[in-house]
Amino acid sequence: MTHSRRTMVTGIFLLTVFLTQASFAEKTRLGDPEYSIKPASVKLWRGFVNTFTGVGEIIRQPVILTKEDGLVGIPTGIINGVFMAFVRTGAGIIEVVTFPLPFDYENGYASLMNPDYVWQHAK
Repeated sequence: MTHSRRTMVTGIFLLTVFLTQASFAEKTRLGDPEYSIKPASVKLWRGFVNTFTGVGEIIRQPVILTKEDGLVGIPTGIINGVFMAFVRTGAGIIEVVTFPLPFDYENGYASLMNPDYVWQHAK
């Protein structure tokens, strides 16, 4: 066998082995379009809502902290609310920009924030 023919046979053999291994690989559900469309659209909607309602944290945080700490929770809640408004709005923008992509394999299209929306109770 000549050198070029040996290289070609080796290349065909390696390509065959590679394609055979790829055909037995397990398909993930995240790559399936029927599985991904609904969660991606929910992620897009959640991102839009959190982008525009993030300022609601300025009201929500004093209410939460007043229930926990009493009247001391009002000033600290306002400060927390301002910071959380930036966090929730930023998380909303990130979800809008990355809505077609899952964050990772375990969480998929899950929310970055807990709770998902400003008016929900924490899980």
